[in-house]
Amino acid sequence: MFAPTNRYFNTAIALSSTLAVSMVTVSLLTVMPAFAQASEQASEQASKQASKQASEQAS
Repeated sequence: MFAPTNRYFNTAIALSSTLAVSMVTVSLLTVMPAFAQASEQASEQASKQASKQASEQAS
C-alpha cells in the first residue's frame, strides 16, 4: 500500500526539483545578458565621463 505511493512521491519530488533547476537555469540565461549589457553601458558612460573630465582639466 505504501510502496507505490512512496515511489510516486519520490518521482514527483525528482521531477519538481528538475523542473525548478531548469527554470532557474533558463531565467539565469535570460537575465545574464541583460546584466552584461547594462554593466557594459555603465562602464562606457563612466569612461566617457572620465575622458571628458580629463580633457576639460587639460584645457
